[in-house]
Amino acid sequence: MKLDGHRTIVWREKDTIRLQARSGRDVTAVWMDLALAALDVLPPGVVIDGVM
Repeated sequence: MKLDGHRTIVWREKDTIRLQARSGRDVTAVWMDLALAALDVLPPGVVIDGVM
């Protein structure tokens, strides 16, 4: 188990949101609660790179 966080990029597009791991794997389904929250608060066109 990884305890120091997961590097993730959040892609907010017009009607969708996508979370991508550093490996390139789509992790939106794994972090659906964060994806839905980001969909509500981020404007389209925003890309965020960070650690969850």
